[in-house]
Amino acid sequence: MTALKHFARAVAMAVALVFAPTALAEPVTVQVGDPSVDGRIITGYHNAWRLMGRAADGGVIQMGVWTDDTRIDTIDGREVIVRRQAWVHERGAEGYFNVLDHRTLAPVLSQYTNAGGLYRRMEYSADGRGVRYQLAPVQTPDGAMHMTQPAAQGEVATPSPLFDFNTGTFGLLLVGFPLAEGYSARFPVFRSYDPKSEPAWIDFAVEGRETVTLLDGRHFDTWRVVAHSPDTDETMTFNLIKQAPYVIELRQAWNGRDWTFEMM
Repeated sequence: MTALKHFARAVAMAVALVFAPTALAEPVTVQVGDPSVDGRIITGYHNAWRLMGRAADGGVIQMGVWTDDTRIDTIDGREVIVRRQAWVHERGAEGYFNVLDHRTLAPVLSQYTNAGGLYRRMEYSADGRGVRYQLAPVQTPDGAMHMTQPAAQGEVATPSPLFDFNTGTFGLLLVGFPLAEGYSARFPVFRSYDPKSEPAWIDFAVEGRETVTLLDGRHFDTWRVVAHSPDTDETMTFNLIKQAPYVIELRQAWNGRDWTFEMM
């Protein structure tokens, strides 16, 4: 999921679910560059989800279409994943742009924009220990949002390379991790919502296999994966497979909202 208290609100990437009891192994800590993570399983693809929401009265409403276009490219001699996501809805549009190292899934560039003027851009150094950022609007200590021109910017040095999760990689990042029933892990992520040198953490667990049936009758035998951010108390539940298009379904619930991304 995304995510950051105010950033998550803007992009609605939050959930407050409780893990169901399951026989999970002790979580392992996975750093950037760990050989257990390999993004080379990811190939170019196009995917689209219908975003469904549940209203306060229990009714289901359609909330637009989310598209995901990903390709493999080479930039400055480095093989990378280039991912563009867009959500078009009745109030406007939002978009993510991500560049990741193809093998390690280390972030190279992460960017988020929306029609309301929210802008987040993170550029990661080649060794992963420095992040240049641009943010607009700016949140002050009293919680107010202030538009700035140009965007506020700065640079943060981190003690070790960090993953991106909140600014666009989400479930695709998890595809590169080992997926097996009972596997659980935690990994450090850059605080794109509040740039700091100290990482936030994402905990995730593979709860087992789950069959997802689409509206057109297609069936997918998926891994059910639950990811949680202790820093922001957000949770996302994914149905993932190890071949394109990778993310079959995503479920979120937060502040009375209950959203499902259904693959079209």
